[in-house]
Amino acid sequence: MDVRVARMHKKTKEIIVFIVIILIFIFAGLDSTLYFSRIDLTSNKVFTISKVSKKLFTEIPDKVHITYFVSDKLRQLYSFPGKIEDMLNEYSAYSRGKIIVNIIDPVKSGNSKRAEQLGVYPQQIEVVEKDQRSVAMVYSGIVIQYLDRHETLPVVSQTATLEYELTSKIKKVVTNEHKKIGIIVGSPQRNYNQDYGLLINQLSQQYEVEEVQKGKTIPADLSVLFVIG
Repeated sequence: MDVRVARMHKKTKEIIVFIVIILIFIFAGLDSTLYFSRIDLTSNKVFTISKVSKKLFTEIPDKVHITYFVSDKLRQLYSFPGKIEDMLNEYSAYSRGKIIVNIIDPVKSGNSKRAEQLGVYPQQIEVVEKDQRSVAMVYSGIVIQYLDRHETLPVVSQTATLEYELTSKIKKVVTNEHKKIGIIVGSPQRNYNQDYGLLINQLSQQYEVEEVQKGKTIPADLSVLFVIG
């Protein structure tokens, strides 16, 4: 088999595993209350906020500050920053003052260093203007701050899963809870980091992930244990 084809099959399998686990989380996993259902009823395709998110807003004891670090250049080139801003403004409106949203261009406002200290780094994109190709460094990341804690979405470029990510991060930073996932690699032909690196990286954005060796004692502090491979 061609090496490139083999790698594609490997990556496809890894992505499928990731999707399956995320679906388990949403519908019957770590936090069964995080079930999102949204229907687009608006002419300009703005999604309404789910009941789960609205309920969370009522449970926030103090103000949550959400900062969207986004480059004006990106807003000029693409429509998704505007959609992200619309969703954040919805959060602010439904929260009745509990969520405060700020939209900042890190470079123009002199906040590049602050953004990077909080985990939002510039990304390189190719720009075509007047038949000329060039490279631009742009920001598009969200920081959620509560008291002296913060959670970060380093790169945001779509709204399809943004509500789930935002509400999960808000709940995490407000409750200060860190759920822990254990992963056992069942097949001796599979490697924890090499074969499931993408999966581990994605899960680590929301949870603490730990490899559990076969035959070893399962840590008592695990919320969920997955056997994969």
